[in-house]
Amino acid sequence: MVEVILTSRTVGPSPRIEIHAVDTVTEGFGVTKRVYGQILCAGSELIYAQDVKFRTIHLLLLTPETPAPGNDYYAKDVVWNKGVYNNYASIDVYHPAGTLITAGNGPSNGSVWLHFLAVGE
Repeated sequence: MVEVILTSRTVGPSPRIEIHAVDTVTEGFGVTKRVYGQILCAGSELIYAQDVKFRTIHLLLLTPETPAPGNDYYAKDVVWNKGVYNNYASIDVYHPAGTLITAGNGPSNGSVWLHFLAVGE
């Protein structure tokens, strides 16, 4: 069953997050969680740890969903303050021409669907 999280931000756009699976790994004294799902967002958006059911994000891998062959989008992210409670990742999505896709310029309701794998605690 898919869990849909509609984030609400006071400033800027609000991404839509769909969590498809959560996996918990216990090794030694540490517990790590992996979350798999999709995010509908544009460029320059923030994903907070609590948005994906974490206390802190360690890693975020993104793969853009391509609407048609040859029309590839590129996504990059930076995880800020690793290990700090409720840290965040900034996401940038680029059009094949190299321009940043801002809210309202993407193919799906003005945004782009991104498949993600997040690792954290």
